[in-house]
Amino acid sequence: MQIFPIASSSDGNSTFIRTASASILVDCGVSLKLLLDALGKDQLMSLDAIFITHEHYDHIKGLDTLARKFDLPVYINQLSYEAKSYQFRNIDNHVLERGVAVSINDLTVVPFDVEHDTVNTFGFTMSEENGPLLCYFTDTGLISEYNKSLMTQADVLLIECNYNEDMLLKYPDYPDDLKGRIADYHLSNRQSLDALEEIGVESFGTIIPAHLSPRTNSPEQLIIELTERFPDDIDKFAIAPLSSPIRVEKRCFNSLES
Repeated sequence: MQIFPIASSSDGNSTFIRTASASILVDCGVSLKLLLDALGKDQLMSLDAIFITHEHYDHIKGLDTLARKFDLPVYINQLSYEAKSYQFRNIDNHVLERGVAVSINDLTVVPFDVEHDTVNTFGFTMSEENGPLLCYFTDTGLISEYNKSLMTQADVLLIECNYNEDMLLKYPDYPDDLKGRIADYHLSNRQSLDALEEIGVESFGTIIPAHLSPRTNSPEQLIIELTERFPDDIDKFAIAPLSSPIRVEKRCFNSLES
C-alpha cells in the first residue's frame, strides 16, 4: 500500500491511496491543478473512486470538477450529500453507511463515525488484501474507546494533530467562540499523543500526523512534542502533507518511494 497525503490542513485536504489493484482519493478539498502537479494525469485517470469524510469545504471544494472530468464514482454519506447536494449535481454518487464495507478491487473500505460539527463525519479503516490495514482518523474532537479499538488493529495510523493548545489559546486573530469550536471538534497534539501513548506506538509500522493548522500548529512544534514523548520511535512518524508517497507494510516499517 502507498499513501500520499497531498494536502492536509484546515486549508484543504486530499490523500491518495494505492494498492496492487486499486487507487482512490480520500477527500478532494484542493484544486485539479494541485492534484495534477502531485499525481500526474495518468494517475488521476487511473483513479477508481473518491471517498468523502464529510461535507466541509476544505474536504470537497475540488470534488465536482475532478469527479466530472474523470467520471469518477464518489462515495459519501447520504446526509453529507444532502447538505451540499448543489455541489454534487451530475456526479456518480454512492451512499456510504457506517460499518458497511465497500470493496474497490483489493481494497476494502469501512466507514466509522467520528465526532465533528457536521451532519455526518466518517473515519475509515482501509485494508489491502494480504496487506496492511490503515486507520484514517481526522476531523474529530473526541477519541472514543471504539476509535481506540480500531487503532489497535491498524498497521498504519493517519491521525489528526490539528493544534497545539498553547498556540491556539494565544492566537490573536481567532475569537473565543472559534477557539472553542476548534477545541471541541478537532484533536490537539496532546490528545492524539496521549492516545498513542496509551495504545503504544509499537503497535504501528507507520504513524502519519495530519490536518495540522497552519496558524495554531506547525511541523516543527509537533516534532518537538513527538521527540519528547517518543524519542526512540521518532522514525515511525511522517507528518502530512508529504512531497511523495510512502510505502507501508504490515506491522513493520515505512520507506520513502524513490
